[in-house]
Amino acid sequence: MRTLSIILLAAVAAVGIGALAVAQDRPSPKLTYDDLARQFIDEHCKKDTPIAECPFETILEKDYARFELGLFTVEYPASFLDDKQKADALRDLLVGMVELQAHWVDWLAPTDPKAEPIRQDLAAVRAWIKTWKAASLAAFQKGAEKDWLACLKAEPAIVDATKRLRESLFSAELLTLVPADGKAVRVVMCPTRLDFMQLLGYGGLVDENAKTTNWVASAPEWTQFWIVWTVCIALEYAPWEGNHPEFKTGMPMTKVGATGTLQHVVQQSTLALLRRCSPMVAESTFDRGLASEMTIQVCGEFSTIENAGSVYTSGGRTQPYERFVPGGNPKGGTLPPMRATSQSAIVENHWRKGRGTDHFLAPLREGQKSGAKEAKAKDPLPNFVLSGGSDGGKHIVHAPFFGPHAADQEYPPSTFVIDYAEFFRVYRTAFAYWLSTHGGATAPESKDKFAKLARQLASCTPERTLDQVFAEVYGIPLSAKDGSTDNLEWRFLKWIQNGK
Repeated sequence: MRTLSIILLAAVAAVGIGALAVAQDRPSPKLTYDDLARQFIDEHCKKDTPIAECPFETILEKDYARFELGLFTVEYPASFLDDKQKADALRDLLVGMVELQAHWVDWLAPTDPKAEPIRQDLAAVRAWIKTWKAASLAAFQKGAEKDWLACLKAEPAIVDATKRLRESLFSAELLTLVPADGKAVRVVMCPTRLDFMQLLGYGGLVDENAKTTNWVASAPEWTQFWIVWTVCIALEYAPWEGNHPEFKTGMPMTKVGATGTLQHVVQQSTLALLRRCSPMVAESTFDRGLASEMTIQVCGEFSTIENAGSVYTSGGRTQPYERFVPGGNPKGGTLPPMRATSQSAIVENHWRKGRGTDHFLAPLREGQKSGAKEAKAKDPLPNFVLSGGSDGGKHIVHAPFFGPHAADQEYPPSTFVIDYAEFFRVYRTAFAYWLSTHGGATAPESKDKFAKLARQLASCTPERTLDQVFAEVYGIPLSAKDGSTDNLEWRFLKWIQNGK
């Protein structure tokens, strides 16, 4: 396996523009990555056990509760499941991951009657999970059995439903877009910051590529990382006031919203699923838009803190690229520091208005209206106004933000980079929603074309680009240099203007 480094512009944890905790201002950790790895090994194997005698697969099998949940295998450290609050939270996360897969089926096979049994099986599993009590999950911590069906004594009907899901959700004939190797996406959940950092340290010892990409100064702020094809997801943010020297504190993800933890898990799990379905191509802007829109579908809103990490691919090594915005430094980079007026306060960026309950139409409409006024251009559609923060500065950016001409855009001054990242975050999310509901002449046609597009993601390669797939499905380009020729991005901009 080789590494595909994902260079995210936000290498520090951020909630909106005014509440950015600056990594370099935080206390320096006392623990090195080697120390953290050693802690992990000593906890899960005998003290001072050599790394070769403490393999990852053995640790997961022995110490992690395992939930074979359709497209995903969820691993959760059993030692935390005697905590009622954490057990209840895990139950709710698993319900959300079932709902993710129900929406996934709706995206890929919205009208195919052959998909109905999948929906029924997902509904049955979801109903069963909802009945769990925290005390029953404590059995994972107390006993040797770590498989969920055996430990929780699932009824035969549930066992059969989960087996069918493992077949039907991996059916390329039915859904087309399925994990390339036929294996479930493995998601390891890390309940605390210390657990997250210990696993990150351990990962660097078992995988040299992970050490190169993950043992970096910004990692204590991260919320996900990969060990080969396993995505490891934090369930706490780095604390707002700065990391504890030994990572013994964290900030609840619910601080950004009641469903904050679920939002994060759904977003990262969707991205991981998309990566496993198209392992030969780099993560795209559209992938991130789909993951954001999936989060809204499952949770009703999207207010996560987005963060850095790394992704693996079975293909050749690619050059680093930026995730957030077009026109950025092709070598990647970090956001310029912006101090919070109060490190305990969360100041929400204006692009996040409504938290996605309207798929960010209102803030985009407002930004476009202001952009048309400020730019005084012939075409009122492509311009948006960025805010420079407390000084009240303004800067205009304009489409195209998608397609080959997006790279030609001039990068905004550093004062506006954070706002640009926030703008593009909601722009791509709204675009994914618009495609699924307004990308065709009618609602049914929109749904059908969106399903074709989603299924065709499986056919993307370095030679067969996403732009080509868009053009084949919709009959017009994804974007163009301007609106003089028909293209999807300018149709989307018109939808924003109409505000419906």
